[in-house]
Amino acid sequence: MFTLLVPIWKRPKLTERVINYYKVRQKKFGFRLVVVGSEDEDYGKKMGVDYVHSDNYPVSRKWTNGAKGCIDTSSEGILMAGSDNYMSDELLTYIGSLKGNTEYCLQWKECYFYRCSDTKLSLWSSGKMGVGRFFSRSALEKVDYTLFTQDTKENNALDHHVHTHFRSHGVEWINKSLFDIDAYIIDVKYSDNLSPHAITDAGPVRDVSILPTYIQKELVILNKLFDQEPKEQKVKRLNLKGMQVITAIKHSASKMVPGRDYEVSDELAEILINKGMAHLKGQEPKKVEPKVEAPKEAPKKKPRAKK
Repeated sequence: MFTLLVPIWKRPKLTERVINYYKVRQKKFGFRLVVVGSEDEDYGKKMGVDYVHSDNYPVSRKWTNGAKGCIDTSSEGILMAGSDNYMSDELLTYIGSLKGNTEYCLQWKECYFYRCSDTKLSLWSSGKMGVGRFFSRSALEKVDYTLFTQDTKENNALDHHVHTHFRSHGVEWINKSLFDIDAYIIDVKYSDNLSPHAITDAGPVRDVSILPTYIQKELVILNKLFDQEPKEQKVKRLNLKGMQVITAIKHSASKMVPGRDYEVSDELAEILINKGMAHLKGQEPKKVEPKVEAPKEAPKKKPRAKK
């Protein structure tokens, strides 16, 4: 038995569809399904899955919280999938054959990207894709089920950090091709998430007909749901470079001290500024003075008509 861990965030219609896809396969392939997210505490009961509640930021901590929620001595390891990822039956069969009594992490050389806005499918190979990674139980035990070093509090460059973390503990990384087992991994792009939807344009185009029929049917349904999905507002691009000094703004969702300066990466600075949690040091946003309406004059009494 292995554990499938799915971190979720927003895009409720797509997320529900993906989770139900894996619930159908859960008994057939003998895996435990665990979801980690910042939804309400009853989300697991509603969806019929094991649920780990965690703040969404930083994403690195969310992933580790999810992994710690998967601790199970009967599981051979953890398979990672995003809430916009479909993995074919061939891949789930292969993962089910793996053993967790040796220290290793497995990753795939390729991934297919599908964009709902124009139904475009492409194949991208970086040699080490993030989706579909498998961490053996022995490897996870060696790092105490932490996917990153304790000082990693990031939302970006997580692939680099997870590699560095496991390698620093002597854990081997295995690169395998989807073509070796005739498998498919499809990353569905609704909108920008951890990776931009423009990545669909980076690889050679493929015809959707090459995908398994059951996944083709899922994509047809997602195309219909796409227009119903709440779209994220476009964020302002600040084009920051390198480390930045920001000043915290009082915000109900922020743990930063209002008025205090923090040095953060350019990516994190942009996120916090767009969320209204901070501003660049020395660039405090102008306060908009509320409009003061002139007091209304009491209506003049009309003189009584003389009898």
